[in-house]
Amino acid sequence: MPFARRLDARIWWDQSGAGDPVLLIMGHAYGAGMWHRTAPELAASYRVIRFDNRGVGRSSDPPGPYPVPLMADDALAVLDAAGAASAHVYGVSLGGAIALQLALDHPAASQEVLHFLAGLPGPAGAPGTGPRPAASTAERSR
Repeated sequence: MPFARRLDARIWWDQSGAGDPVLLIMGHAYGAGMWHRTAPELAASYRVIRFDNRGVGRSSDPPGPYPVPLMADDALAVLDAAGAASAHVYGVSLGGAIALQLALDHPAASQEVLHFLAGLPGPAGAPGTGPRPAASTAERSR
């Protein structure tokens, strides 16, 4: 089994297909196996690289916390271990936040970033984002 080695963790990864690399990053508490429908479809046209985030699946589980920048560096280590200088990056949920952090911290590694349900905070008061404003006295008394 291939592992990307970090100072404090071993990150399991695998690959399939051929072509431009696509790095798949899963969300919190789910391993690379969750890509079981997506990976074969993409592997028909791309080199698909997927991995288990630290603390999940076949990757090691070092003491936390696991901040997103640390996990983005794990993703970069996977790309390095796979011999891919850059990739299209697709993340879901926490994986989307990791994908965006990877692009911010290591722009040369990300050809493009697709994120789905990344759950990133928006401006306070915007619909569906940020903290709710405190209820008024009239609303609390209802």
